[in-house]
Amino acid sequence: MRTRVAWAIVLGLLLVSCTSKSEDSTTTSTTVPSSTTTTQPAVPTGVGIFEGTITVAALLPLSGTLEAFGRSVLEGHEVYWAYVNEVLGGVGSIYPVRATPLDTAYDEETARSLWAANEAETLAVSSVLGSPITGALLAETGAEQILIAAGSQASSWSTAPNVLLNLGLPTYRDQIAGAIVAGGAEKPVVAAVPPLGLIYQEGVFGDDCLAGFEQATDRVAVGQAVSVGHPATATEFSEPLATMQQSGVATLFVCSSSQALLQMVATLELLEYRPTLIVSSQSYDASLPAALGAEGGEARGLELLDNVFVVGSLPPFEGDAPGMKLLRDNLARYNTGLSEPVEVDPWFFVGYTQAATMHVVLEEALAGGDLTRAGLWAARDRLGEVDLGFGAGPSRFDVEHIPVVADVLSVPAASTDSRFGMLPLGSYYSTR
Repeated sequence: MRTRVAWAIVLGLLLVSCTSKSEDSTTTSTTVPSSTTTTQPAVPTGVGIFEGTITVAALLPLSGTLEAFGRSVLEGHEVYWAYVNEVLGGVGSIYPVRATPLDTAYDEETARSLWAANEAETLAVSSVLGSPITGALLAETGAEQILIAAGSQASSWSTAPNVLLNLGLPTYRDQIAGAIVAGGAEKPVVAAVPPLGLIYQEGVFGDDCLAGFEQATDRVAVGQAVSVGHPATATEFSEPLATMQQSGVATLFVCSSSQALLQMVATLELLEYRPTLIVSSQSYDASLPAALGAEGGEARGLELLDNVFVVGSLPPFEGDAPGMKLLRDNLARYNTGLSEPVEVDPWFFVGYTQAATMHVVLEEALAGGDLTRAGLWAARDRLGEVDLGFGAGPSRFDVEHIPVVADVLSVPAASTDSRFGMLPLGSYYSTR
């Protein structure tokens, strides 16, 4: 691998882009125009860049039943772009970024209409929440070379060439497959003892978990791997859990909603069945211990969760990783400038890292001399290793545009100990 471009510090760390082309190593720099001229650098631009400002769109549910989630994502997004504009001086210290919030209300037709109305002023879609919204936007844009942030971390989105997955988190597929492989190591942090089971919510999220489960268990004996799906509307899980109990499942993976996980844990107690539970972080919420503990409070809930481990877990908000220190600094710096005080939760982290991922693509596009939509597409394809500074080390896109990100197991924690409700256990391990 030869270093093609090196650019400014992002998240306090050097981001390096690599290519396998046999060419001499070069470093490209862009000179910021002096205050005596309004001439921009000779870099091709087009749709979505007007008077030196880059416009991206954030299509999020800012009203309706998912409003709280959408607003948290937007807050993370706004905090990150404020940092880029005010501390770094914009992309390449030249181009400020304006992120336009568009309220999808989690409705596909609304999302399509919003994109049609704003497409002519937008370079890329830097934040989306929800697989249905992602699908609607992909249908609306068709074959156009427009980068669209995936609304969920499913590896299956890689089949759409214009999707940009988040470099801050492993995909659902890799969370499950990586945990199974790591759990079979000689000295695992948490052993994946067979028979292995998976309960998953049908749809893009759960189907991606199923892909990882099947990928990691495709050579085990019949009866040593059992999977059961359930509709998103399910509220009762005694039947699938009884299936796992009857199959002798010792390690049970869960990819469902946090509400479903709450019901599953309570049902497991009634069944007097205590397998090791390994759940995706999208299935876990910091409020679960208190909800599960009821009158016994959070402490009682944590006792009931002592067999639960989280994969795809978030870095501790309180940790000393440089990326998280910077996030806290940015939050303190820009919180007062937002319409309402920010309540940091996992959705905030998703929005923040979606913006960081789009930022490194924009920087690579500028370094490559092309800030058009096609230039961003090409920049995503040649992007090399990127370390966002959250402790997992460098991540990258593979040839299918799926992020290769290290993972770590976490345990449920008291809200007073962890803003995200989980604490890492052991060290990071490779998901591939």
